[in-house]
Amino acid sequence: SSDVCSSDLIVGQGRTYLRVADEAVDDVSAVDAATSLAAGRVLVSYGLLADLQVDDRYGPGDVVPAVGDEVQCRLRVLGPSWAKAHTVRLYANGELLREQQLAPQAPSPEPGVLWQDVWRIPTPRHDVHLVLVAQGLGVSGAYWKTARP
Repeated sequence: SSDVCSSDLIVGQGRTYLRVADEAVDDVSAVDAATSLAAGRVLVSYGLLADLQVDDRYGPGDVVPAVGDEVQCRLRVLGPSWAKAHTVRLYANGELLREQQLAPQAPSPEPGVLWQDVWRIPTPRHDVHLVLVAQGLGVSGAYWKTARP
């Protein structure tokens, strides 16, 4: 057999994060993790992590009800200091609602927060799933070179 060494085989670039009670992060039960996964309380990342909270009560996996005139979306892009986001997009049931190009920002006082904002959007006509997507250029440094397809 021959040894294979390629940047295409780097382990650990993509991540799946589950929302669970994390008072004791070293003691999250498999049942709690599976329950969160089944309920869609999941965030995925390839370096940037886009986090969304709606009306201070709805998050990943929750259906946002069509109530009131507008909904408030608290948006955050998280990641290591060397990762940069250039665009965020907000989707409702897969349809693009809003897109914003990101200008370089001063470092956040919160470690790991690369960008944050609050958007108010008109309440959709029906209940929806909202999804925030953050996009960057990828990393070219040898410490975390982005694998190409």
